[in-house]
Amino acid sequence: RIGATHAAGAMAMWRRVTLLAAMAGVLVSSPSPTEAFLQQATTPLGCGGQGHQRRGPSLIGTREPRRAREPRWTGRSSSYGLAPRRSVVLSMVKLRRATAEDVPGIVALAASTFGAGDPENIEDRLFRWSVDKGFSARISGDWDDRDHCVFVATNDSENELVGLIEVSMQPQSGQTAPPFPVPAFLKRLSVRPLFPYISNLVIADKERRKGYAKRLVRACEQQARGWGYDRCYLHVDLDYPPAAALYEGMGYGVVREDPSWMKTVNGVALRYMSKALK
Repeated sequence: RIGATHAAGAMAMWRRVTLLAAMAGVLVSSPSPTEAFLQQATTPLGCGGQGHQRRGPSLIGTREPRRAREPRWTGRSSSYGLAPRRSVVLSMVKLRRATAEDVPGIVALAASTFGAGDPENIEDRLFRWSVDKGFSARISGDWDDRDHCVFVATNDSENELVGLIEVSMQPQSGQTAPPFPVPAFLKRLSVRPLFPYISNLVIADKERRKGYAKRLVRACEQQARGWGYDRCYLHVDLDYPPAAALYEGMGYGVVREDPSWMKTVNGVALRYMSKALK
């Protein structure tokens, strides 16, 4: 009851002040003390209550609540008004069909990966010679476009060849592709059907684990589909688990596998794999 009496007295006093101000010609549009208190108590922080109103010529209570600032597009980032974060830009690698100008780069890439590392070594020189002649014949020879195709990956920033792969038509015999290309009409004499066969996948050491090998394999698979085939084959070295894991992850299954003693005879044991192309 005491609180109600004080409130009633305050209201009566406010009415007298308002009446006197109106008689003096001053318009007071602010709320009553009780209304102002209730407004302040029920307005969340940051929503333009009395504590956020500007002191100045305008009367207290007449200014509209401050609106949130509209987001401003600066054109520098997807975040409003923020500078872009620093990001690591990887070198751009482009896949394309190999040309005769790529043969020296192919030889250097193959030698750095499989060679002895000594240009004066007789085995290394023979290896370089075989790669040079073999890929020169593959790329520059007058071959049927539906027989084989060589793809390379080049680093645009340095114009450097960093990847290599080949897809060719080979008999479904489980044998690896020969080091030198065989004319298509001779391969068609085989009793085995011909299917696309992926081989000679090489990635430069500094560019590995960046997904380039997978991109090269997919380029060969796309080429095989363009030739009208729904399956392709390849071999993988059993002593190199990362390559086997790559092919298995891409959907290749085991057709057959060399016994362990084949490594003693041939120097390498291989796994013959295939994949149904969708």
